[in-house]
Amino acid sequence: MSPTKQPITPEVVKRIRALHKQHPKLGQNGLSKLLAAEGIHLDPHELRAFLAKKGMSQGPTSRWVESGGPLKYGYPGGDSNL
Repeated sequence: MSPTKQPITPEVVKRIRALHKQHPKLGQNGLSKLLAAEGIHLDPHELRAFLAKKGMSQGPTSRWVESGGPLKYGYPGGDSNL
């Protein structure tokens, strides 16, 4: 059974912003996993909408990978298919 999804409260917003500040390139899935590890379980659609509304980065896009971004910046495995 999956954990009950929580609403995005002011306390959760503070935690999302703190994690986003620590890990600005982490996408929605990564943020969701970090929050879940802390016992904060959010609906993925609600989190995505919140991040979009607040203009927070949602991580590197597949376009960045396709353009060779990882190789340009020295990330291993930059030529992998996503």
